[in-house]
Amino acid sequence: MKKIFSIVVTMFVALQMSAVDVIVTRSAQRIEAKITEVSSSEIKYKEANNLNGPLFVLTTAEISTIIYENGTVKVFDQQQSGQPSYGQSVGQYGSQPSRNSTLLPITKSDKYYLMGDQRMNEEQYMNFLHNNCKEAWEYHRKGKKLWKDGWTCFGVGVGFEFIGGVLFGVGINSRNTDVILGCGIPGGILLGAGSGLLVASVPCLVIGGIRKNNSHEIYNVQCAKQTALSFDFKTTGNGVGIAMHF
Repeated sequence: MKKIFSIVVTMFVALQMSAVDVIVTRSAQRIEAKITEVSSSEIKYKEANNLNGPLFVLTTAEISTIIYENGTVKVFDQQQSGQPSYGQSVGQYGSQPSRNSTLLPITKSDKYYLMGDQRMNEEQYMNFLHNNCKEAWEYHRKGKKLWKDGWTCFGVGVGFEFIGGVLFGVGINSRNTDVILGCGIPGGILLGAGSGLLVASVPCLVIGGIRKNNSHEIYNVQCAKQTALSFDFKTTGNGVGIAMHF
């Protein structure tokens, strides 16, 4: 019982630790925190691993960026006068960063998206794109939908192939005309439909997977303004083509 309680407590603490804000200072220090108050001149926070500990204060002049746990980014700009100004929230859905704000480029590993020292899972990454880069968010969303549709076609196709194969086998091995007509013909139809769905699933899986896995390149070019080489698949009435962007 004690072991179960210990595991539950550990899981609860791990979940709490994953929901943290990240403060990036102008000296490139990365602080995992729980922000309690933000004003035009300072922020107050507690360290993420010591929420019952002391309250810390940083002036906005010391801060470069805040990345909130929901993916929203606030950039603190330094005006020409040398006085710090409160950074604007980098967009709600559909808005673009101000020309004074900067967004770091994103790279992708097997399971995570990396932006500087910040590591994001797919949900956090999508929240970030939703708030900061409409083009990449739409690209990823449509790619993921196409990819899911491909797997749906594949699953239904396999089901049709299995059922159709059974019915067709029963029909062609029977000497009863009614069984042949009642099983063989529907079985053949299901086999044909299943084959069509399996074939249709291939381009959906390939193109959807490419779009889903390369949306960070769209973000880097369109929103982080990084020059990058990327590839894009297009489908037309004449077939499938590949386009190179740089």
